[in-house]
Amino acid sequence: MLIPLWLFIVAVVIIFLNISKIVYARNKLIRNAVREKEIIEESKEIINKYAKNLGRERFSNSSTDPYGIRRYDKWEKKGREYFYQKVLLAIHSASSEIEKSFSLKSYIMELIEETAIANEFLSLNLTQSFSGEEYEVFCEKELEEKGWHVIRTPKTGDHGVDLVAEKDSYRLCIQCKRYSRSVGNAAVQEVTAGKSHYQGTHAAVVTNNSFTKKAIELAESNHVILLHHEELKRLDEILTKQVSFPE
Repeated sequence: MLIPLWLFIVAVVIIFLNISKIVYARNKLIRNAVREKEIIEESKEIINKYAKNLGRERFSNSSTDPYGIRRYDKWEKKGREYFYQKVLLAIHSASSEIEKSFSLKSYIMELIEETAIANEFLSLNLTQSFSGEEYEVFCEKELEEKGWHVIRTPKTGDHGVDLVAEKDSYRLCIQCKRYSRSVGNAAVQEVTAGKSHYQGTHAAVVTNNSFTKKAIELAESNHVILLHHEELKRLDEILTKQVSFPE
């Protein structure tokens, strides 16, 4: 039985339209994939540009809870979101496209987190550009890597103590001094008073530099331990060699 010509033509048209739809959909997928790759590459460039800053911010916006668990709640709510909104989107050429795509935003947030984790403070990260607060964070990280539970004191009204480090029976009150010159006796006086306020067992001043003669003399009479930050790696050993200090 012969198929009417008109029916044959209709069938060909339908097949052609379906093929056209398939080709269009495939091309659209390819275009979207290419565009998404371009957006991700630009995002990576921006994130990598601020990699060290992200690492510092992740650690600075975290704390160790009373159970010894490192908490990143503040980083997740403020630090990471702040970078995404105020830095990445502010300079990204496809910010509107990213905001419209849940999958793109999720992936970019993962990239930010991975980069921040990879660039958190390490011993080799100590540079001349460190601020005083960043130096405190650096010392905190060094101690935590050696198993110390570290509490950061308030930025204002710290009573001469930047960090309180606890381990076993030790409660060490620490003042951190990143100086371009030798540390004087004022730091020793402050941490001595702070030790009493924070009920510490020991007091120490940590620096990237050296100490003046007066600072050394005052530290000896007040039983304050003077340290270079490199010595934090063997703090347990240093403390065990100390004679029990009289209260």
